[in-house]
Amino acid sequence: GPDGDLLATTVSSRPGRVNFADHPLFAAAMDDEDSLRVSAPTNAHLLRGKFIFLTRRFDGSDGRGTAGLVSILIKPQELTNFVRDASFGPKDIVAVIGLDGITRARRQGDVFSAGEDLRGKLVMQMQARAPNGTYLGPSSLDGIQRYFSHRRLDKYRLFVTSGVAHDAILAPARAREKSYYIAASLATAAMLLGYWQLSQGMNRRERLTERVAKSNAELRHAQRVGKIGNWSYDPATDLVCLSANLNRMYGRVAEETVIPLSEAATYVWERLQSDIRSRLDRVVLTGAREEYPLTVRVPGGEDSFRHIIAEPILNADGSVVGVHGTDQDVTSSKRLQLAETKLAQLSRIDSMNAMASTLAHELNQPLTAAANYLRGSERLISRRESIEREISEAIELAGKQVQQAGNIIRRVRELVSNSQNAHRPEQLSSIVADSFAMVRGAGISSTVKLSADIAPEADGVFVDRVQIQQVVVNLLGNASEAVSEVTDPSVVIRARPSGGDLVKIIVEDNGNGLPTTGEDPFSLFVTNKIDGLGLGLSISRSIVEAHGGRIDVERTGPEGTSISFTVRSAPTQKEA
Repeated sequence: GPDGDLLATTVSSRPGRVNFADHPLFAAAMDDEDSLRVSAPTNAHLLRGKFIFLTRRFDGSDGRGTAGLVSILIKPQELTNFVRDASFGPKDIVAVIGLDGITRARRQGDVFSAGEDLRGKLVMQMQARAPNGTYLGPSSLDGIQRYFSHRRLDKYRLFVTSGVAHDAILAPARAREKSYYIAASLATAAMLLGYWQLSQGMNRRERLTERVAKSNAELRHAQRVGKIGNWSYDPATDLVCLSANLNRMYGRVAEETVIPLSEAATYVWERLQSDIRSRLDRVVLTGAREEYPLTVRVPGGEDSFRHIIAEPILNADGSVVGVHGTDQDVTSSKRLQLAETKLAQLSRIDSMNAMASTLAHELNQPLTAAANYLRGSERLISRRESIEREISEAIELAGKQVQQAGNIIRRVRELVSNSQNAHRPEQLSSIVADSFAMVRGAGISSTVKLSADIAPEADGVFVDRVQIQQVVVNLLGNASEAVSEVTDPSVVIRARPSGGDLVKIIVEDNGNGLPTTGEDPFSLFVTNKIDGLGLGLSISRSIVEAHGGRIDVERTGPEGTSISFTVRSAPTQKEA
């Protein structure tokens, strides 16, 4: 009623007499003429807790005077029911605020509150500046940066504001930004990886190109140095492809590397042109390698000797699809070979002069021995002191020495004519025995002890008997002369296997040794004898080396000299 007394209420447990005359809301509501007043959250006398009073004054039935007030009490959160079905984030807020700065109701996420005093806060400043608008700023209660939108309800002296957190607004964008960054990073990484792979590939390709170029340069250089070129032949097109160096070797233009086989054959003598094609056809048909010499005529009219190698080119199933080969200029070596052959002939002819001296030296021993035997026979006959058998033996020995001289002449003639030496299996012990007889017959003192020590496994040798016998005789003669002035003179011939298929023969004496003149004793015309020619050891070395052996002075000095030489051992029956 107008006096503040409670006239009626929906509260079931109605108290006794209650008067609101002294309540602040009563006086304020009685002053409003015809508007709904929405109070700040206030403690209610009849109900426990804070309520919002929706109050309106009403007049009497005659229109005169104030009949009283009607007030509806609601919970503050009822004012936020209009967003009940909205999607609210934990930082999203909606608030109904009076123009007096007191919050009627506020919801943040799922939390409700009311009665906050916002006077002088940013929200009130922005409301005063623009009743309806938006702004970005910190919340007056928690300081969280939000986007706010507010609208004023003039009729009720209220405004409604809603705020969405700045982070929440940007979350999708930031999520998209993050995904964009991730995608961009992945794209960048993929691009970088692709670039790295491309760079590595290019570097590998560049290095490979450099290696190939270097290999090609080295190949071209090697071909120029070795005077060799390569070629290939395609039987399907009958074309020949020449390498750059082979082009130069034929004096051709560098660019013309592919020519018909018929044109390539013109560099060969006409009588050999058909042979070139037949060899290539044989490689294609049989798949066998061909290797043959060839004489070509290069520009300038000179003949060039070539060594050709041709090999088949096979496809995946093993069929021959072409021929690849090399062409090497061997003119220099061929001419050198011809020159060596001619030089050898000239050397043999030139050696005939030396052979005359050789004959004079070598024939001296057997002819002297023969003369001594005949002279002894003549003396025996004149004295008639010998029986017929002794004379017959002396004459027989003389005949053998003459025969030996004939053999020497025949061997010298074969050497000059470049005939093959008569190498055959011989018994070394037999050669040594005949040599002992020769040196004895040539007048070697009987005081010199000649002996042989030949191992059974070294008795078989593969030699020219006459020539090796002459070597042994030369060495025995020199050794016998070297011991002529010593007490108990002796000369020994030893023979032992010397590894592989060689036999080592050593002639040892106990003489005073070779003179120390500093000259090679095996050199031609080197001698320390007053009547010597200096040919014996030189001829011996030539014979031994012709047998594939080697002759050396093993030791020499006041206690004697050892000269050794090697010859091939006789092959076994199986080897023969």
